[in-house]
Amino acid sequence: RGKLSMKEEAEHISLIELNYRAAKKAISSSMFSNASHYLKEGISLLDETHRETHHRLWISLFVSYAETEYCNGNFENVRNTVSSIIVHAKSFSDKIPAYKTLCLCVGSGRKNYRRSAQIGLDVLGQLGEHFTLKRSFVSGFAELFKTKLLLMGKDVDIIMSKVMDDKQMLAIMDLLETTSIYCPHNMVPLLPLRIIKLSLSHGVCVNTAYGFAFYSGMLCHVGDVSGAYKYGKFALDIMQRMQARQKYCRVYSCLYFGVFLKTNHMHSCLGPVLKARHEGLKAGDTLHATVCAALYCSIAFRCEKKLASVKQVLTHFKREAKVYKQEAMWTPAIPLEQAILNLMGHTDKPNLLDGSAIPSEKIDTLISNAKSDDAERLLCVAYYYQMLVAYIFDDLELAIKMVEEYLDLEYPLEGLVVGTEVVFLYGLTSLAQARKTNEVIWKNRGHESMRKVRKLAKDCPKNYHHKLLLLEAEFAFTAGRKSEASEKYEQAVTFSRNNQFIQDEALSYELAAKFHAEECNESKASQYYGKAHDLYVEWGATSKADHLRENFPF
Repeated sequence: RGKLSMKEEAEHISLIELNYRAAKKAISSSMFSNASHYLKEGISLLDETHRETHHRLWISLFVSYAETEYCNGNFENVRNTVSSIIVHAKSFSDKIPAYKTLCLCVGSGRKNYRRSAQIGLDVLGQLGEHFTLKRSFVSGFAELFKTKLLLMGKDVDIIMSKVMDDKQMLAIMDLLETTSIYCPHNMVPLLPLRIIKLSLSHGVCVNTAYGFAFYSGMLCHVGDVSGAYKYGKFALDIMQRMQARQKYCRVYSCLYFGVFLKTNHMHSCLGPVLKARHEGLKAGDTLHATVCAALYCSIAFRCEKKLASVKQVLTHFKREAKVYKQEAMWTPAIPLEQAILNLMGHTDKPNLLDGSAIPSEKIDTLISNAKSDDAERLLCVAYYYQMLVAYIFDDLELAIKMVEEYLDLEYPLEGLVVGTEVVFLYGLTSLAQARKTNEVIWKNRGHESMRKVRKLAKDCPKNYHHKLLLLEAEFAFTAGRKSEASEKYEQAVTFSRNNQFIQDEALSYELAAKFHAEECNESKASQYYGKAHDLYVEWGATSKADHLRENFPF
């Protein structure tokens, strides 16, 4: 009734501005649904003349409405609003925020990553930053080397000595960050490294923290864990000094995806990752909040003492991803959910990753679809969790097949806990196969895995020392060094317990039991099978406990 009674143009504009201010206040409180309501109300009060007479207000309303509707998961509204901005904005600079939101919106569908990246790259090209999707992976390593040289002798104080204030450069930095999310593997490194280079030449901004977080991940990928940790700390320091809370989720998702899982006790990573997810939702970064949710579940699977609690949290986050239409970012958690169901006894064939959590309920179909969609991250986790349940339920042939499929990938996943776990599992399967076939090639592969895990254990003994001990026990068993094997199994059990990895403690007891059974020590084999069984029950892996009881005679 109020807007119908207004006759003066000034009153009309005043009400539009009031709605805009209310929306900005709602956004600052992470009330994106309320913000969209106020913005929609303000837009409804606009007429065609206002695009000319009050163009800045018109642009602000439409851009903010597109951004809040993205946060609310209303992607069709985003596309329509962005189209209006692109058609009616008076300058290219006014269109840039809309293109950024469109990039995020299009990228919400996994099959549209390439299209989303192209949108961002086209806009960057118009701003003088030229990239092509055809760049080779080698060029990324070349840029990594150049960045290393640029950063030599520079600490955070030197990097922070100049703050970026050029509006076009700030727009470029924001687009570089957003576009990098959707770029194919061959050029993903180029954009974050460009952020660092521009930060050094033009001054730092809120995006600089993300650039260094990504750089840390690259160093971790090439094996420079100490350098990765150093620049990961740089990223956190820059984020804090720039008061860039809105980047908290993105920065933490990079750091805990890779380097901090290799340097910090895994259990200590759960809290920060959960907080990062919360901060992402507050900032409207539903994409990276979903990434952090999936990351949290994968870490919790390794750390939590109760599978049921992991499943409960996973189910909640899965629903949340659906609400925000971020199912594409949630897909790496799908094989994990099915693996948990297998372990908990919710499938007839626990060695196969088939079941209700998998689309079409067949892992082979999921893998085939992921291959046709070029979804390597999903392939990585699918191969890993299939090899895991196959190994746990004594399907050695399938476990080895999955390991080899994983290693044949062009870009095997290093983060999300998966990369290091594959190395460990490859060692266990290879050594088991070596004892079965007496073929030297499997013993050599087990030795190579042991070498890699030894490096991991050196960087973070709390996460990996017990795994190294278990591989050493299996290697000694394979080599016929009985006394050494027995001692290493005992140490693996002790360190697994001390480091609070219940599933590894159970596995250590199980493998020790197999060793003692082979040595005809029925008393010790029976004792250790019993302890393994009880730990699997305590963890919640009732299907595995039943499997152990049914398949071993002690």
